[in-house]
Amino acid sequence: MKQIESTPQKGLQKRAQKTRQKIIDSSFQLFSTKGYQNVTVDDIAKNAGVSTGAAYRYFGNKKEILLVLLEDVFNNKQFIAEIKDIPSSLTTYQECVTWILDCFVEIHEKYVGFHEELEALRHLDQDVQKLYMQCEDKEIDFLLAAIEKRTGKKLTQGKDRVRVMLKCIEDYCNMIIVEDIIVGDKEFIKQKCIQAATSVLEVN
Repeated sequence: MKQIESTPQKGLQKRAQKTRQKIIDSSFQLFSTKGYQNVTVDDIAKNAGVSTGAAYRYFGNKKEILLVLLEDVFNNKQFIAEIKDIPSSLTTYQECVTWILDCFVEIHEKYVGFHEELEALRHLDQDVQKLYMQCEDKEIDFLLAAIEKRTGKKLTQGKDRVRVMLKCIEDYCNMIIVEDIIVGDKEFIKQKCIQAATSVLEVN
């Protein structure tokens, strides 16, 4: 016979989940604004409104908090879900690319501090790089399916094409938003990026 979980146990689990999430949310905020290297577990706990001991009950160290944060971000699709489903009215590669680029710009502007820190960390830490690549693979699968659905065309070597397209878009976002490079005509650069990314999909 299946044992029914008591209400007090459920309450404890709910509070534990809430505390854990507060720590994750706190780390996201501090890593984004101060940088991973400049933040301690004490800082994360204080910002979350919990004790340092409580933080260590859920996470062994700061790196574990970071890795769980990245898994939380990727698995809950805080980035991927914001790459909104391409509207059915957009049926050409150029229209799809333009929509995707605008979504990525919005995401980078919203999470600019986190993107800066993630870009630095993924080149320094193999575990972070592994999670980053997993997220990128999810993005590519998501975008490939969306593009093929809207255009009604099956892409040969689709994942490779979308990976190159995504690289064009990411480079544009990093240049304009993350690195904040001064440019003369942002609209001109945007259109050239769209042309380049579109051509990757259109080439036979």
